[in-house]
Amino acid sequence: MSHSHYAARLFPLALFILLMLPPLAQATPTSTTLGVFAYRDAATVETRFAPVVDAMQW
Repeated sequence: MSHSHYAARLFPLALFILLMLPPLAQATPTSTTLGVFAYRDAATVETRFAPVVDAMQW
């Protein structure tokens, strides 16, 4: 088979995959994880980062 024959067979598959990417990306729920390397005790870190957590929960 020639290259043009492979391209003709792969083009519909590639087009289908590209058209399906946006709906698949929107179908998955997303979440954000914030990691903090804490040098202080847990209570102090929670107090200091509470405004950040509040701002991220929209």
